[in-house]
Amino acid sequence: MLVAVKVIPVFEYEKRHQLIAELKALYNNLSAFPGAEGAETVRQSVACPELVCLYDAFMNPNEGNVSIVVEYMDGGSLQDIVDTGGCTSEVVLANISFRVLKGLAFLHSTHQLHRDIKPSNLLINHFGDVKVSDFGIVREMENSMAKATTFVGTLTYMSPERIASEEYSYKSDVWSFGLSIMTCALGKFPYSSRGGYWELLHMIRNEPPPRLPEGEFSDLFCDFLEKCLKKDQTERWSVKQLLKHEFIERYCGDQTATPSPGSRRTTDEDDADSKNVEDESKEQAEVDEIVQKVAEHYFKDAKELITEHGYTLDDIVAWIQLLPAMQKVKLSRFAEQIGASRALVCGKFQEAMNDLLIDIEEAYFDDTKQQSK
Repeated sequence: MLVAVKVIPVFEYEKRHQLIAELKALYNNLSAFPGAEGAETVRQSVACPELVCLYDAFMNPNEGNVSIVVEYMDGGSLQDIVDTGGCTSEVVLANISFRVLKGLAFLHSTHQLHRDIKPSNLLINHFGDVKVSDFGIVREMENSMAKATTFVGTLTYMSPERIASEEYSYKSDVWSFGLSIMTCALGKFPYSSRGGYWELLHMIRNEPPPRLPEGEFSDLFCDFLEKCLKKDQTERWSVKQLLKHEFIERYCGDQTATPSPGSRRTTDEDDADSKNVEDESKEQAEVDEIVQKVAEHYFKDAKELITEHGYTLDDIVAWIQLLPAMQKVKLSRFAEQIGASRALVCGKFQEAMNDLLIDIEEAYFDDTKQQSK
């Protein structure tokens, strides 16, 4: 099996910072090597199939670097499509857009900004998958309303608010995404680079956003990109809104569709649904009970690590946050054993760990107050 290996030196501060950011972002997509005992397919075993998955990381002390082993994408990147003249098929462009948006939706849901979306960081394989990669300058946000101010990333794909050194948030990734898709459609970067660095800055910041040539693409696709490339970030569509845009629905509707609320149903169908709901309720109750016992066990372990072994609260929080990713294979096996869906078990475990973090923090501060008395 082919893998990609990224080698990062650890003695340079910037590279070390990049390493930490990349590993933190990739850890949500930790996966066993395909073909290894207990391993599922990549699509089944990772949290988000639209991000490249992490297999392993190891250090070479003699060389002073860390190697990150990730999924190999054998089709290159969208930049290769751009370099060979671009792609004018709106079906293909919609599929690419849908998959990248799904990856960004996952990142944003975990309060992370990518900050370097561009064609060379959007990888493809021979299955038609498109995946977001290169998380070296990902910024972790405190919440969904948080803003960032640092100036990092690839200048040509930066949003106007970032060029202007203003506060920016998740919609800055949307601008970079829209510009990347337009570049892929045109086979060239939409802005002219003849004026050099300062002219490019001026155009991105002060001139109207680029548009597709009139008559060469559908109005639907043009509207989709216009929503991505609004200069005012308050008017720019979010990733969630773009996933519901008619352009995506038209070509990728079978991957996003939900049952029509007005569809006709038979009595037999209603009876079958009632039984399914009852079975699902029993299944969820059983999973809830088992997961609760596991959480209680971890709670006891955490208190012991703090009181008897000198671990700090930050140590415990970091450990618990990693548990869902660390236990993926075990959770999958557990789901098989009790006949429950893997998604249900992993979801319940994640919820339990989130609740556990709150319980431990409260217990820690209660103990601290008592000790201070």
